[in-house]
Amino acid sequence: MSAAAGRLELMLTELRLPTIKRLAADLCAQSDREGWPGQRLLEALIEHEMSERVTRRIERHRADSC
Repeated sequence: MSAAAGRLELMLTELRLPTIKRLAADLCAQSDREGWPGQRLLEALIEHEMSERVTRRIERHRADSC
């Protein structure tokens, strides 16, 4: 892991963005291969983060309702 990747992981942990932290390396590599503009990469990462937050919230509410 490069110093930049390690720094990014620390920042994403601090910001509490676990999904982006988990997917960033793979989506950045895909972005590089496919020549995505920066905005597309950010949209993909944030879209995954938002989706998983909804899923975790639903699971938390289900667990609390029992």
